[in-house]
Amino acid sequence: MSVSTVAARWGARGRDDLAGGSGPAALAAVDDRVAWLSGRSSPRRTALSPAEDALLDAAARHGFVPLRRGFPFVGTGPWEPVPLARASVRNARQYLALRHDPATRALVAPLLRPLFATTRSRLLVVCGSLGLELLAAGLPEPGDAPRPRLRVVALGPVAGRVPAGLDVWVAQGRLDPISALGYRGEVRVRPWCGHLGYRGPAVERLVEDACRSPW
Repeated sequence: MSVSTVAARWGARGRDDLAGGSGPAALAAVDDRVAWLSGRSSPRRTALSPAEDALLDAAARHGFVPLRRGFPFVGTGPWEPVPLARASVRNARQYLALRHDPATRALVAPLLRPLFATTRSRLLVVCGSLGLELLAAGLPEPGDAPRPRLRVVALGPVAGRVPAGLDVWVAQGRLDPISALGYRGEVRVRPWCGHLGYRGPAVERLVEDACRSPW
């Protein structure tokens, strides 16, 4: 069975996973913002894990206002771990839908538009796994309304071609074969971690360096 056939069968479910979006009223306007973006592992909850919150805290120390949920998804309740097998299936079908289903890619830009529209100066997006592919699908088109300066910290990315000119700082774990197979671009740091282990001082330093370095 070809990848295109699998993607076509999973495309509708991948779109459903990603379709629960936000609206402009959900975000207050700020000068500098940091947001977490990754696949939607849970259909009901968007609270960030302690490790994800810690990375936003690293940026908050440099004046970035954290968005404390998995934007752009809608959900309620506190964070709780999702079984790895279930999360892997959901993220795999989202990735295939993003890569091979034009209707899925088309829905992403409206979901991400409030993030750009309400950030006036600098936007730091910390992407986990397929978050980089999600961001690439939802970037404003040239000629759209002015957008903030954008920098991306991608942790264990699984993504196709990165858009030209996108300022991406990549961490790829030495024990992360998923990202090694799914991303072949430039890598800044290689921490000793697997695909689910991007946390701790080395990764927090990368986030802080991305905040401090000239934009």
